[in-house]
Amino acid sequence: MDISVNYLAVFLSAVASLAVGSIWYSDSFLGQSWRKLVGITKGDYKKTMVSSNIKAFAMALLTAFILFHVTFLSNQHFNNDWLSSALSSAFMMWMGFIVPSHITHDAFEQRPFNLTAISLGHHLLEFLAMALVIGLIGK
Repeated sequence: MDISVNYLAVFLSAVASLAVGSIWYSDSFLGQSWRKLVGITKGDYKKTMVSSNIKAFAMALLTAFILFHVTFLSNQHFNNDWLSSALSSAFMMWMGFIVPSHITHDAFEQRPFNLTAISLGHHLLEFLAMALVIGLIGK
């Protein structure tokens, strides 16, 4: 089975991921609470913003690439429309991989549940935004 990847959709999905993160972690939304919970100052955050965003974009590209593949396989197996396949794949990847690993990781590090909830909410919106892009222009 050949999977023809739409690299523009993958790239734009990664951009959508960064857009979600920039809003989610902005001072006008959850940025101040998140920094307080992880124990870093706004100055500390600004010092690593460029390198952190480069790493985040690289990982978003990888995630979008994998999400595209999983969407393709889901679409072929269930014969749903492309958008439904993308959204359901994103949700299942989030629920099956992100949620368990975050909760386990944060439990062992004794992180407050509010921090876990902020991270999980971000990842859910990130995955759904990526799926929307893939679902709308990916096929």
